[in-house]
Amino acid sequence: MSLMSDFVNNNDGLLIWISLNPITGIRYIWNMFTYNEIYDTRFIPGIQNWQKGGNKVNLDCTFTFWWIKSIEDTVSIKLKKKIGNIISLVSVFIFITVNFLLIIYII
Repeated sequence: MSLMSDFVNNNDGLLIWISLNPITGIRYIWNMFTYNEIYDTRFIPGIQNWQKGGNKVNLDCTFTFWWIKSIEDTVSIKLKKKIGNIISLVSVFIFITVNFLLIIYII
């Protein structure tokens, strides 16, 4: 067996966590900060259902991958949207790469 195959087989749980964390964690939290600034709200991740508009916020922040810039956006919001788009691209790249490694070396 190769060194890479041994590494993947011994750390498959860690690799799965690494592949899922950017999508479910970092991106969700960044989207929450961006959402709060765009709509001038103060929602807290995880407890939006106890706050006004909670279900909409949960859906927007969980499933928003791409932030589209508009003319009305302030400089700060444009920067947050740009960073959010970069986080989304990186998280998708990490997810695909790690799962590709798992498929190649575990099967």
